[in-house]
Amino acid sequence: MAERAAAPPKLPVRILRAVLGFRGDGWWIALMVLGFAAVRYQAWKHGLRFDTNAFWYWHVLDEDLLRNDLLRSLYALHAQPPLYNLFYGLALKVIPDAHFPLVVANTYRLVSLAGMLGAYGLLRELGMRPLAAAPLALLVFSTPVVLAYESNFFYTAPIAVMVVLSAWALARACVRKSRGALYAFAFFVVALAFTRATFHPAWVVLAFLPVLLVRELRRPALASGAVAALLVGALCLKNGLLIGSWGTSSWLGMNLARMTTDRIPVEEKRKWAKTGGFDPVCVRGSFGLARQYPKAHIVIRGPDLPALRRERKSEGSVNHNHAASADASKHFRACALRVVQERPEVYRKSLREAFVLFVKPPTDWFLVVGHAKAMGKYTKWYARWALGARKTGISFAFFAELTIVLVALVVAFVRRRRHPTAAAHLPVLLFSAGTIVFISLVAVFAELGENMRFRAEIEPLVQLLAFSSLGALIMAAFKPRSPAPPEVSSRRES
Repeated sequence: MAERAAAPPKLPVRILRAVLGFRGDGWWIALMVLGFAAVRYQAWKHGLRFDTNAFWYWHVLDEDLLRNDLLRSLYALHAQPPLYNLFYGLALKVIPDAHFPLVVANTYRLVSLAGMLGAYGLLRELGMRPLAAAPLALLVFSTPVVLAYESNFFYTAPIAVMVVLSAWALARACVRKSRGALYAFAFFVVALAFTRATFHPAWVVLAFLPVLLVRELRRPALASGAVAALLVGALCLKNGLLIGSWGTSSWLGMNLARMTTDRIPVEEKRKWAKTGGFDPVCVRGSFGLARQYPKAHIVIRGPDLPALRRERKSEGSVNHNHAASADASKHFRACALRVVQERPEVYRKSLREAFVLFVKPPTDWFLVVGHAKAMGKYTKWYARWALGARKTGISFAFFAELTIVLVALVVAFVRRRRHPTAAAHLPVLLFSAGTIVFISLVAVFAELGENMRFRAEIEPLVQLLAFSSLGALIMAAFKPRSPAPPEVSSRRES
């Protein structure tokens, strides 16, 4: 009698298997999802709540414009890349006000869930067994840093998730020689550049260079990289033609001013301006109202749209997307560079402060401090032991983790010719380490005040790669070498 055929797996299991590409991992994925839900329930039980009060953020357009004039306002947006404001505007249009906090909060939790599954897929592609990969992925996406930023209606949590997903897609592409995974990698690279100005157009180009090490993917990598560069370049071209700022954000000069010109007393800057050695626009502080800049020195560009002409948003906060801000940022950039040349001690002091802020626990950011306090002892324990921030408050663990990743990168580079696994992992380590270093340098050299928030965007990736690389290094060190094959004599036996 013929045996009954086994029933096919449930649809959700088949979808996860198709996405992650591993068979036999269904139970581990189910356990991870249950653990993810249990951690969120415990956090909610201890008082962690989602904060939707993002309408006053500098990065957000006027809520009234997002509701009633979304497309034109996104076209006029030059202060930030448009993806976060697009999501915000669509959420305001689609979700009823009574259900807005609940729907957005659960959306952010689903984004974190996708990040955890992507972390599991990344670890599995790098050779880690499910017994280690599942708990590690769950642990990394259950830290106070992830929970705190996941409860804040800002783009930091989605950025951290997309960084992990981009590394997973690249690992899958390089290990399996998959063009579909490579195109997914290109999608996440473009999404990052369209969400966060830190992911500069130069980073977009550099992100595809490691893929060229894989011979089978060189042609699709060049094609997808060209498409990604064109899309990001089109955004820069739009801003340049619209407002005269040729980048994904017009705030670079303002950010540099916070580290240079804003730290010089106003009276000193006024005396300097009277002698012709200082731009009058830079006498007052950066990120101010449009009216504070001298009209004789400011050029107002762009169409007559509310997003470019209103000085304040409807709730009263400053509109930093005003057309005057874009031109003032150019003046501030020139003044900042001059201060760096003539008063280098001012910039050096800012660099020291920016570095200290960057290596502090990411939960010290003022908008998530309340979320971190809601988790009580868990946050304190994590900052003290997991981040290494004990007496000084500096996260020394970050440097240890980055060192492990760089050592693994060097080992993979040395072993790439003799070991196919090392050759497949090398592009992933190059991209990940390069992204971590790139974001870290931008956070220190071009930002002062919110530096720890930059850390939160790369913290999950750093931790995942550090543990994966440490395991791989230990296995390589203790793995017995296979004996060399015996030499075969070329002489014929008589």
